[in-house]
Amino acid sequence: MQTPTRILRSEARNLNPARAELTEKQRARRQTILKLAETLLANHGRNTISLTSLAGALEISAATLRRYFVDLDALLGEILRNHLLALSRAIGDIPFDAPDRHARCRAAYHAFTHTGYGALTSAHLLLTRDTHLLPDDERIPIEQTHQGFGTILAPICPEEALLLLDSPTLTLARIEAFLAPRLAQPATQAKKPTLAPPVPEPHPDFPPEETEGKPGAWIYTAGIPLKSRSPPHS
Repeated sequence: MQTPTRILRSEARNLNPARAELTEKQRARRQTILKLAETLLANHGRNTISLTSLAGALEISAATLRRYFVDLDALLGEILRNHLLALSRAIGDIPFDAPDRHARCRAAYHAFTHTGYGALTSAHLLLTRDTHLLPDDERIPIEQTHQGFGTILAPICPEEALLLLDSPTLTLARIEAFLAPRLAQPATQAKKPTLAPPVPEPHPDFPPEETEGKPGAWIYTAGIPLKSRSPPHS
């Protein structure tokens, strides 16, 4: 198995002693690129944008953009890592010994990942929609970090809680009401949840009779069926 060119190029640049550190002005420019790219990628999708087209939209050359990010996957990966780091800080502000810590963590997670209008923020939309498009070296640690939030949010049903909180349509009150029966189970009696099979698109009027009796069918009553977070690579 050959090492991908993007990995070798990135490693060579980091090993080059002649590679100067970024100046303060360049660091500020890099942050501007990250913010603009986050919005453009969220609006149009990773599949529709190349490094060259992004550079043109930012009115810089592709070579200039590569000075800051070795390729578009590295840029997207950094957006997602920065988002997860900021999210962990927001949740980390909640005292570990607080009696309602898990509920407060869910509230902080929801507030941080949703806009005032209830939609997902640009960064969180990219996390839930486009992470699977990244190469494994970028994708795997990001997915593992994201999934790790589930245990912090709801130790009894981490996967369900994360799926619900990542919904672009559900309010926190509805999520809490929906999780209440699951959270009321004693931790020693809780079984590992079995999720319903993924479906292609969410639908608010998914017929209940089509989910009745299926493992994990309770999650459908939230208003949207489950959606695969990481579709298999073609």
